[in-house]
Amino acid sequence: MRYGVTAVYSLAAACALISTGCTAHHPSAAPAPASGHPRPQTTGRAALESEAQRTVQIELADDGRFHPAEVGVRAGEIVTFELTNHGRQEHEFTVGDLNAQELHEYQMATMNMAGMHHGDMSHLGKDHEKYMEGLAKRTAELDRVAGANASVHVPPGETRRLTWAFTSQELPVFGCHLPGHWAAGMKGTFVHA
Repeated sequence: MRYGVTAVYSLAAACALISTGCTAHHPSAAPAPASGHPRPQTTGRAALESEAQRTVQIELADDGRFHPAEVGVRAGEIVTFELTNHGRQEHEFTVGDLNAQELHEYQMATMNMAGMHHGDMSHLGKDHEKYMEGLAKRTAELDRVAGANASVHVPPGETRRLTWAFTSQELPVFGCHLPGHWAAGMKGTFVHA
């Protein structure tokens, strides 16, 4: 039986996401790398909202920015982020170290490729195969080194919450990994308060 390219990419993406632990779209999720070991908590960890000491409001906008894009935190502090999307397109808020951010960017790219209706892609030949192989290789490399992360999608006009424990002096960053958003600069930083 011959399978369509879209079905093969969908299956490949699903397998890649399952094996890399891309379950962090819920703050209580504890994704593990493909190795089966928990991700290192080098910059913190997802936490329960009941543990939070304060709430910080962040707006997600269609100008490709977070408002504010810089948030002051203290080591040991647990913060709930109240995330409101005032735009017309969906956004995402992902907290984690730079390796976790890059890993999530590659995972989202893989999902995007799987979700597209490619039809017959034989005309793309070896270039597309090479791209997909490189994407899979880089995802696997990042999967071995990425720290803990948490992520939530925020639909237009809605508010979501995510809680993070800043357990280290090393601070994470935050960003949006919907197609094109991270590359366009939709990211922010935490600074020591």
